[in-house]
Amino acid sequence: MQEKLYFNNSNGDKLSGVLSYDNLGDDSGDSIVVMAHGFGTGKNGRTYTSLEDKFIKSGLATFRFDFYAHGESDGSIEDITVSEAVDDVFRAVDFVEDKGYSKIGLIGSSFGGLASIIAAPNIDLFALGLKCPISKRLDLLLKDIYEFKEQDSSITFNISGQPLTLSNSFVEDCKKNIGFDYAEKINAPTLIVHGSDDECVSINDTKKLYDSIADCELDEIIGCDHSFSNSENFNYAINSIFNFVIDKT
Repeated sequence: MQEKLYFNNSNGDKLSGVLSYDNLGDDSGDSIVVMAHGFGTGKNGRTYTSLEDKFIKSGLATFRFDFYAHGESDGSIEDITVSEAVDDVFRAVDFVEDKGYSKIGLIGSSFGGLASIIAAPNIDLFALGLKCPISKRLDLLLKDIYEFKEQDSSITFNISGQPLTLSNSFVEDCKKNIGFDYAEKINAPTLIVHGSDDECVSINDTKKLYDSIADCELDEIIGCDHSFSNSENFNYAINSIFNFVIDKT
């Protein structure tokens, strides 16, 4: 069963999510996995719908949501910050707890992975799954990948031919929200799935992240890119995350 639901971030903006569940009468009825997507994507991406299908068939509920300024959620993309994304994760967890779920798992991809890393030390999680997570300063990562032009009060990135202008407050916020700084504070059992040929997020960054998290497994997929464009690699990653979370439930 699926329910499209709405909840608010700390600023009162409306965020969209999908709660999915099945067999809630069994022992896993108090457990749920919250899923946080990447930058510029949304809750309906294949990673989250694929995991949702596998989890609910195993009796584990899921909640996939759109970050602020993504998908069906309120907001303008020019106003996005890492702090906003972290707040969205906290509010999503609060929302499902209010629904009666007491055992929380968290899965984050790329940008959602960064938000999940920062949020995780302050959430009681039974499992944390990270798919090609960003762990360094986001603004520096974007500068490494895209052409950009800096103005007095903003910076404009050329992303796949489309300009994205972000304010200097975005840059200042990035300086305060570096995944590496939070890694040692994570207590939850953690799995990182990452491609060796990721062209956006370096596998070397993720190896550093892996070394910093106390209870962590790294599943490096040889030859895999950031988008997991090869279907075999994608299916392997989904199964790896699924099996890890189910084992920790």
